[in-house]
Amino acid sequence: MKSVILINPFLHSISSLVLDLNDLDSIYESLNCEYFDCERFGNDSDVLVVDDTGILVNTERQEYFKFRHQVDGCTKEMILAGIVMIAGVDQDGKFTEPSINIEAIRSECVEWLDHNIGAAFARQFQ
Repeated sequence: MKSVILINPFLHSISSLVLDLNDLDSIYESLNCEYFDCERFGNDSDVLVVDDTGILVNTERQEYFKFRHQVDGCTKEMILAGIVMIAGVDQDGKFTEPSINIEAIRSECVEWLDHNIGAAFARQFQ
């Protein structure tokens, strides 16, 4: 069991969650999705685990947020849809606890978006 960070735009919450990261079903359940993908950020040992089809679900029930992080001294921003997990990845590519802390995510990385702004962004992928 490992502690990860869960960003939930439906509740506008950022929280810690303890999961068995070897159990894919628990990851799918936590993200409330059928497929997920990973995007490295920050120091390259942390990943965003995102709903792979979340940005395509442009319905009244989807919610969005902006995620900011630093890459080589430059700020990178992306709009994400649905629940996102932050985990670490070891040298073998297995999930571990993230190196970034929850306070940094809250204060530096997440900006909640109005549904209409996120939905307008998502329409370009449909």
